[in-house]
Amino acid sequence: MLYKNLNIWNGVGEDIFFGDIFVDKDVFGLGHSKQSSSKDFSGCFAIPGLIDSHIHLCLDPYERNPLKQEVDEEKLKAAMISRAELIVKAGITTVRDLGGGKHLELLVRDLIKEKKLTGPRLICAGQPITSRGGHCHFWGGEAESIEEAIKVINRQAMAAVDLIKIMVTGGSMTPKSKPINSQFDLDFLTKVVGEAKKLNYPVAAHCHGSDGILKAAKAGVSTIEHCSWVGESGWGRSFDMKTATLIAKKRDLGISYGKFWLEKISRIQLFGNIA
Repeated sequence: MLYKNLNIWNGVGEDIFFGDIFVDKDVFGLGHSKQSSSKDFSGCFAIPGLIDSHIHLCLDPYERNPLKQEVDEEKLKAAMISRAELIVKAGITTVRDLGGGKHLELLVRDLIKEKKLTGPRLICAGQPITSRGGHCHFWGGEAESIEEAIKVINRQAMAAVDLIKIMVTGGSMTPKSKPINSQFDLDFLTKVVGEAKKLNYPVAAHCHGSDGILKAAKAGVSTIEHCSWVGESGWGRSFDMKTATLIAKKRDLGISYGKFWLEKISRIQLFGNIA
């Protein structure tokens, strides 16, 4: 199939090019190729596939109460397959699934790889490590000691996950959990990161509270999720310049950030100051 007369952005530069794209099974490229059919896409744009760095395929986005989420495995699997198809149809071609309880997202991932389902490339964390009764404890990753945390890591490895997730702070969707509170100390987090890296796993750290953000950065995690700067005064109100500077200097540390980061960076030009 030849897609003709497209406005094409390569995702890197600022320029938009006008031209055609050919698609031949798994091969595509710019310009003309021997195609049996074509379609005019005048006025349309072609861009690289989008990336969503943080999803939970097992969660119904319209249901905030975790106790009311679907638990029947067959119904849940069907819902996850449907969501995966909707994701890729929206132009999102790669997603990180950062937590579930039954490893069904791994099943969906593998079926997509085998071309038995339509969906994005899935990068899955499996069951997140959390404290006893902590954020998303219902997914089965509770750990009170480093020994228990290692068992959680090994269980994810046996399931063939792509990375490890740890709930450094509490969260808003779990009853009795508070986003401001850190669930683990720095020594625990550092050991978890070390154990994960022995298995060549990056570590994603759920962090809302500012104290947890600092601990995660010091522990050497690969990504900080949310990075909400939650303090006693509320969401986004405990931004700490020293912590932000530490994060910015760590070139191997990424942030799946929200509006609080965007607001602060735009005001203080953090990364420009460091450079």
